[in-house]
Amino acid sequence: MPTVTVVYVHVPGDHRYEALGRRYVETALAHPPGHACRHLVVCQGGPVRHGLFADLAALGEVGFHEHDNSGWDIGAFIAGAAHVSDDIVVCMGGSAYVRRAGWLARMVEVWDVAGPGLYGSLSSYEGRPHLNTTGFWCAPAMLQRYPLPVRRLSDRYAFEHGEFAWWRRLELEGVTVRL
Repeated sequence: MPTVTVVYVHVPGDHRYEALGRRYVETALAHPPGHACRHLVVCQGGPVRHGLFADLAALGEVGFHEHDNSGWDIGAFIAGAAHVSDDIVVCMGGSAYVRRAGWLARMVEVWDVAGPGLYGSLSSYEGRPHLNTTGFWCAPAMLQRYPLPVRRLSDRYAFEHGEFAWWRRLELEGVTVRL
């Protein structure tokens, strides 16, 4: 069975993100993942606040990484993936939450059936067709080898749905890319 780390992006000190972080924890506890995982919380622009730390610790094995908020969620996912040694990294933006028990088991099942690749739970045609950049999963090395810096908003959009978007690059390499 593949090992999994869920990278969750958090913006400390922003009351909206504090509430979103609590919602993620509450829904993850109410709807168990169905597969063992670790969590890595990437804190954008500072350390996690003490109260939310206690909430996040309820998820089990949780690590924290501070990031400078460059590249927004994409920058956080790339930075977080550099600290993941598991087979799969599941990337969850700050507004993500889960709605059904077994959510992670389903992700692992897709991986087991179709093989390692890039998989998304949501897609969009905003800009260009692309997998939305929350609730996607892949091998950490796929994120780590993205060849361009992701520091500004325009870099983030180029990564997500630009002419040579990350998912297109992977597809050209022969990597399975699926919604």
